[in-house]
Amino acid sequence: MNAAYYAKLAAAVDEILDEIKNDPIGKDWAVNWGDLHCVQINKILQLYPANIHGDEQIVVLIEEAEPCSELQNYIENALFERGYDVSVETEW
Repeated sequence: MNAAYYAKLAAAVDEILDEIKNDPIGKDWAVNWGDLHCVQINKILQLYPANIHGDEQIVVLIEEAEPCSELQNYIENALFERGYDVSVETEW
């Protein structure tokens, strides 16, 4: 994975967030819709306890939303449908 991959991932996150912002009906998440955005993409290697798969994990951090598993899952699933197997965290 290189800089181009992460740029495409960030663009995909922005696209999903724009889709949610434009149609938030039915979404009961506590979100600052005016400033919801991706602030970081991190690559993490779990060292302890031993990671049996030896995989690195990509974590997308989105600000201006409460830590909410429903929103995180929604974005993770939307990214997975676009070919990205990543985790999503949200914070204020």
